[in-house]
Amino acid sequence: MPGTTRVSLGHHEGVESSGRMPSACCACACRVLVNGYQLNHTALSVHNIKGRSGDIYAFANELVMKGFNLNTEGGVMKVSPDTGLLQCSTVADVVNFTFAGGQTNPVVGAYMEFVERKPMPEHQHLAEAGQLREFHRRDGFEADSAKNIFASTTLAATQVQETA
Repeated sequence: MPGTTRVSLGHHEGVESSGRMPSACCACACRVLVNGYQLNHTALSVHNIKGRSGDIYAFANELVMKGFNLNTEGGVMKVSPDTGLLQCSTVADVVNFTFAGGQTNPVVGAYMEFVERKPMPEHQHLAEAGQLREFHRRDGFEADSAKNIFASTTLAATQVQETA
């Protein structure tokens, strides 16, 4: 069970809770109100973890085996059309927050994103020779994948709503 968090909200000190978790559509606003400018997620390049082959599927399986709840929106693994970018993420943490009025409610926190960028086809030979550098890997951003990854926060908010 997550602990209760009491944070000074500066100019938001007078904000009080309504006694229920905000709907998923305003979970982002609530998150910003409570967490301020803290990151809502961070991404870890699985292919850069020393001692790993970079296999994000195996990595995701290890996370599940260790009890992490993965985002299933759009499938657990989000794969770019060219298959060079693979992403998955945890569902955001939910923390208890004590509002100025003393009422404590769950609020969506942060999540982790995991990324594997495959070598670009023209640089595959470098991977086989052990000379692959980051700039030889698939670069860029996939809007469809990002939309599903960002659902990590709304999924957490929905789960809280369902248990309330």
